[in-house]
Amino acid sequence: MLSAKRTTGRIVISLSCFILLAAAFISAGCGSDKEDFRDDRGTFKVREELPESQVTDNSSIEEDSVMGPQYVEEITEEDEIDREVSYGEAEEAYFDGDYEEAVRLFEAYTGQKSENPWGYYMLGLSAWKAGNYQVAEESFQEALELDPGHIKSRINLSRVYLDTERAQLAADQLAVVLENEPESSTAHHLMGRVRRQMGETDEAVISYRRAIQLDNANVWAMNNLGLIYIREADFEMALQPLARAAAIRDDIPLFQNNLGMALENTGHYRQAENAYAAAVTMDKGYDRAYNNLCRVELLEEEPEAGEIDLASVGESFIRDINSQAEVAGEVAESEEAVASDSTISATVSNLITVADADTTNAN
Repeated sequence: MLSAKRTTGRIVISLSCFILLAAAFISAGCGSDKEDFRDDRGTFKVREELPESQVTDNSSIEEDSVMGPQYVEEITEEDEIDREVSYGEAEEAYFDGDYEEAVRLFEAYTGQKSENPWGYYMLGLSAWKAGNYQVAEESFQEALELDPGHIKSRINLSRVYLDTERAQLAADQLAVVLENEPESSTAHHLMGRVRRQMGETDEAVISYRRAIQLDNANVWAMNNLGLIYIREADFEMALQPLARAAAIRDDIPLFQNNLGMALENTGHYRQAENAYAAAVTMDKGYDRAYNNLCRVELLEEEPEAGEIDLASVGESFIRDINSQAEVAGEVAESEEAVASDSTISATVSNLITVADADTTNAN
């Protein structure tokens, strides 16, 4: 009975996909226009470089990116709060997801308690979530004026700089964070974003991997690492962090979509179909995953493709990450012990480079 229900559900999805594709084809016309239609939808030749339409845009894949409107209406005199506002009241609005109301309340709170850096920090966080980057930036800076050691403000100020494509300013903030907290997984993750935004792909890979070494549950660093490999068309490598991220957090649609992309481009069409379908099931409005599902349903899988044990792939990725961290630590200790011997020191430095580098064979 359950099998029959699943079959029926798949037929419904397949029929919807067929209708969508047929309508798009008809609107595109016949003959040479068919090739234009394929390009617009994303090429069916899955082993070539991916068009941007198939890869989730970086601004929508980051945990740190603002998902709400990119503005907050200016507070007018009628909106101003003329009563005392408690920190708890404003914080409650933030955790309820009412970020614009949280901005209003924390504006009032900071006006009344201007000596508290946490008020400005929460005002900045609320404004950033609401998409008001100017207020967010000014609030985090105010918090740092009151308390230069307020690490959370530096971290989130770097996110504002990243979202507004000012990578160097973000790097400056993160440098201070890492000087004080060198084992902050979040800071290394954000440094990966900085380096990717600067076009330093290899360095971004190292930063993301370091973030995962420090926190094996940092799923967003895993996702972003996988996206780098997808953009580099290294789909076998992409499978590993994406499989692990999707295993840890099976409730995030974009993880399933990105995993589906890696599976599709390694020839595992049926598993890719399952991943895209999972993304669509979780988010009915996820058009990109829906389009990917429609496309992959038309692809015939080679018999020798087989099925990948995604759980094992993800676990192997973490074991590799952890083993590289152990090697790097042992090498660092050796370097300190033999620093007086230039020949041995040079050898140790080379080992550190190898341990930190990302290679297709090691992962």
